[in-house]
Order: sequence, then C-alpha cells, then structure tokens
Amino acid sequence: MPDRDDLAGTAMVTAFAQNGEVDSAKAVFDAMPEHSVYAWNALLAAYALNSRPGRAMEIFATMPEKDGFLPNDVSHLCVLIACSRVGSIHAGRDCFAAMSSDHGSTPERVHYSCMVDLLARTGQVLLAQDLIETMPFFPDDVEWLTLTVSGAPAGPRLMDLRPGRSGPYVVLSNSMLAP
Repeated sequence: MPDRDDLAGTAMVTAFAQNGEVDSAKAVFDAMPEHSVYAWNALLAAYALNSRPGRAMEIFATMPEKDGFLPNDVSHLCVLIACSRVGSIHAGRDCFAAMSSDHGSTPERVHYSCMVDLLARTGQVLLAQDLIETMPFFPDDVEWLTLTVSGAPAGPRLMDLRPGRSGPYVVLSNSMLAP
C-alpha cells in the first residue's frame, strides 16, 4: 500500500487533472519523492483525458524504466483511451497485446471496449465487429453502441440486447439522420 505522501500527492495530481490543470498536476507529480503505480496512473489519466494523449503514450513508454515496476490494468486503460483519442491503431494494438505478453495481465471488458472504440473511430468497423464477436465476454450494449455511433449497421443486435430501453433507439435514430 502506498504511503500517506504518495496518497496525498496522487490525490492532488488527480484533482488538478480533473480541473484541466495538467501542468499543475505534472508539477505536483514531479515534486513527489517517490511514485507508485497509482501516481503514474493519475498522471497518465491527466494527459489522456485532457487533450494530450500523445504525452500519455510517451509517459507510459518510460514507466517501467523510471521506478522499476510494470504498468497495471489501469495504466493500460489510460493508454488505450489515449490511443483512441489520437487514432493510433498500432500503438493501441501494441498496448493491448503487451498486457498479457509483457506485463502478465489479462485484458478485461473495459480494455476490449476501448479497443472497439479505437477501431471504430479509425474506420476499422469490420475489425471492431470481429473483436466484439470474438472477445471472451458476451457483448453488451456498450460495444454495440460504440459500433453504431461509428456508422456500422449494429442496430438490430443493439435492440436485441436492450429491447425495453430508449437509449439505443435514440442512438440508432441519430446515426441514421447524420449526414
């Protein structure tokens, strides 16, 4: 478990990041005497979610060297989000594959969902659909909604999953009306 200074520093990094103050978050991070994986993840999220996804990917690449530990599932999630935002298919695939091959983690549903988002955003709709159909989880409305928003004809599957909910119908309707 991280010590109190690490917890306080990580909380400040997170707070600054949530308010869009990425430079302040980085300054707090740099002033911390030691960095746990939690502090690194807070910094990764700060960059990934505040329009600096390229910087998040750079930081991720240096994590193991800097403090001698491996990224965890949250670290990979932050990088996948960053890759999705910049449309970096190769970096996203490398990160996804490295989870199990290099870092001993098994991708969870949220990692698969990020990969579906990345593929759909970059126009790789067939690959996204293939990933949905082959992932080790039963696809839910998140994956099919992601595909539908990208313009793929996933509406019927989406309706089968949540027939009584209005949200999927609204998304499907909006995607059909889009130019």
